[in-house]
Amino acid sequence: MELALEQSRSKFMSKVMFHMSGGLFVTFILGYLMANVQAFLVIPALIFSSKLTMLIYFFILLFLVGRLSAKIWSMSLPAAYFWYYLYAALNATTFAIVFFVFDLKSIIYVFLVATIMFFSMGIIGVATNKDLTTFGSIFLMALIGLIVAILLNIFFIKSSQLDFITSIIGVIVFCGLTVYDMNKLKNIHLSLFNKIYKPENFMTEDGTVATIDIESGIIEKFAILGALTLYLDFINLFTFLLRILGKKK
Repeated sequence: MELALEQSRSKFMSKVMFHMSGGLFVTFILGYLMANVQAFLVIPALIFSSKLTMLIYFFILLFLVGRLSAKIWSMSLPAAYFWYYLYAALNATTFAIVFFVFDLKSIIYVFLVATIMFFSMGIIGVATNKDLTTFGSIFLMALIGLIVAILLNIFFIKSSQLDFITSIIGVIVFCGLTVYDMNKLKNIHLSLFNKIYKPENFMTEDGTVATIDIESGIIEKFAILGALTLYLDFINLFTFLLRILGKKK
């Protein structure tokens, strides 16, 4: 039973990480093209040409995240994949600015730092057996406070020191959220495993443990939601680290 659980969890987490990585790949590659290839430059130029188009763009991003999170259970699996990767593609426009402003070597360096930090926090989240609900609630409240502080600084205070402080806090918050979200995904899988799979399904006729297949649509959709959550954790961790460590052109 334990071996079957480990097999199933490994496959589930592999799917989550595969789609998270796929989303990041789409975002970064398209962002790079939008910043460096003439044919793509018109996209960020159009979106960031006025406050109205920027507002519409960010509303669309929020709509896509909300739709995928709320409607995924009534979607077909291909539709869920479509909405997730569409969001990753549209989010690339924001990252075109990163490639406009920061040196490419600096971006790669910060990306590697963010990757190491992200997976270190992820390992902690998966390894711990404690209930992190309270831990997650604290960091979610901290995230709300962080967003308020950033908005106040952008529109009213306009302090470079506060910008640096909020960037450090942002790194801490998203490291914490990564631990919490990885732990939550592990627990979601355990709950699904116990509900969907029965012990008798794990034993072959000769008494050995069978390989577990988790192609269930329910688990696939949880994997997409998990990928979206971790994608957002990584993107924000990377962004805050870039504001601290990034070298501008």
